[in-house]
Amino acid sequence: MIAETAAEVASAEPTNPRSRSVFGASFTADEIGVVDLAVLLAATLWCLGFVPVLVNSSWSARFIVLLAVAPLGFVTLARFLRARDRASTVGVAFVASACVSASLSPEPWLSFVGRWSGDKSVLVYGSAIAVWALGRRLSEHSVRILPVLVSVALLPSIVIGVLQITLDVSGGSLGTLDGRASGLFGNPVFLGSALAGACAYGAVRTLSANGLIWPSLFATFTFGVGITGSRVAPVAVILAVATYVAVSRPGFVRIVTMCAAAAAGGIGSLALGHWAGGASSGS
Repeated sequence: MIAETAAEVASAEPTNPRSRSVFGASFTADEIGVVDLAVLLAATLWCLGFVPVLVNSSWSARFIVLLAVAPLGFVTLARFLRARDRASTVGVAFVASACVSASLSPEPWLSFVGRWSGDKSVLVYGSAIAVWALGRRLSEHSVRILPVLVSVALLPSIVIGVLQITLDVSGGSLGTLDGRASGLFGNPVFLGSALAGACAYGAVRTLSANGLIWPSLFATFTFGVGITGSRVAPVAVILAVATYVAVSRPGFVRIVTMCAAAAAGGIGSLALGHWAGGASSGS
C-alpha cells in the first residue's frame, strides 16, 4: 500500500527537462546563479591554465582569471564585513598586515602588484581572499559540483604528465623537473598538491558511492600523484583518508576497493617511472 502510494507520487512529479547530472550531482539551470557560474568557471580555468616556468614576461593565464573574478569577490567580502562576519574580518586584517609589510619593503610597487610568477604580492593575497568570500556564497548544488569539476579538470595534466615522462621532455616550457611530471601547472610540486586534493576527494567518493567510476578516478589521481614525485602529497592524502575512515566507518568491501584502487595507481606510476628510466638509460 505504502509502496504503491509512493510510486504514484513519484510518477505524478513532473520531470524538469533542464535538469542535468554531473557524476550524481543533479541540478537545474535555475539553481546556478552568477556567483556560482563565476566560481565554477574560474576553478576550471585555474586547473587548465598553462603556466610555463619563467619563460615569458607577461602575466600567467591563472593570474588573469584571478583578477577577472576578484572584483565580484571584493563586493561579496564587503557585504560580509558589513554583517560583521568574523572570518571575513580576519581575512581583511591579514591583507592589511600584508599592505603594511609591502609599504615598508625596498620595492613597494613590486610587493603590492607582483610580476610573472608573482604569487606572493598583496594583490594576489587580497584577490585570493575575495575569491574565498565568493566560495562562501555558493549554492548547495554548486558545492556538490565544484569538487567534481576540479577533479575532472585535473585529468588533462595527468595525461600531459605521462607524455612528459614517456617522451623524456627535459627542456622547454613543458619540460619535466628532474624527471618529475608537472602537467599544466609548470611545477611538479603544484601539480602534486592539486592532485592530493583530488585523491582525497576521490577516496571519499570511492568509500561512499557505488559503481566503478570513482574507484577508477581515484586510481588515476593516485597514479598522477606518483608521477609528480611528490613526497608530501601522499602523506597528506593518507592522513585525510584515514581521518575520514575513522569518523565515517565505511564497510569492509569499500575499504578494500579503495586500497585496491590506490595500489593500482601507485604501482602504475612506479612502473612508468621504471620504464622511462630504463628507456632513457638505454638510449
